[in-house]
Amino acid sequence: MSDDGDKLEPLEPLDAALVAAAVLIGRKRGVKTALVSADDALDIEHVSQVIADRGSPPLRYSVARDLAAAGFTVRELRPLLTATIPDGADVTDLGLTEQLATLKKLGPTVDWQSFSDTPGDPS
Repeated sequence: MSDDGDKLEPLEPLDAALVAAAVLIGRKRGVKTALVSADDALDIEHVSQVIADRGSPPLRYSVARDLAAAGFTVRELRPLLTATIPDGADVTDLGLTEQLATLKKLGPTVDWQSFSDTPGDPS
């Protein structure tokens, strides 16, 4: 329920997947967040599939960069990685591994080092 007593609307699948992705990245990076996601929604392979199916191309690419930089694997990100490869490109295990390496090299879209448990403490 919200602060004013109204029931909160359930999230749409893409919104829920994006929240789950942020929660999972935070856990991998050891960053606490105020975000809450149902434990059954925290399956990275399902999250990857939903974002691949419902996200716009720029959104898919940005989220894939963040997930790759957080250390998720080709197996975990397969649908999302596949959705970020240009048409006609190699969608084999080698091609997906190369795409993951490219995304890792680009790094995350957010500077996670600036987040901490203590305000003003960048460590």
